[in-house]
Amino acid sequence: MSKNGKMTGLVMLPNRRVVKVEEGHFLGENNGQIKQITENALIVGETLSDGLGCWYQRQIKLALK
Repeated sequence: MSKNGKMTGLVMLPNRRVVKVEEGHFLGENNGQIKQITENALIVGETLSDGLGCWYQRQIKLALK
């Protein structure tokens, strides 16, 4: 979806509620922040603990239906 030229997406939560998301919104349990929305996917950057007191970042791609 596009709003004023900016891509948005719809995400269904575990409680089956649907919310609209935009770049910059936070998502999920691992401090995920939406970095980019394309026609096919949400690109989410997550910050995770390595269990030894340090943090690392990863990007995941969530496919849109």
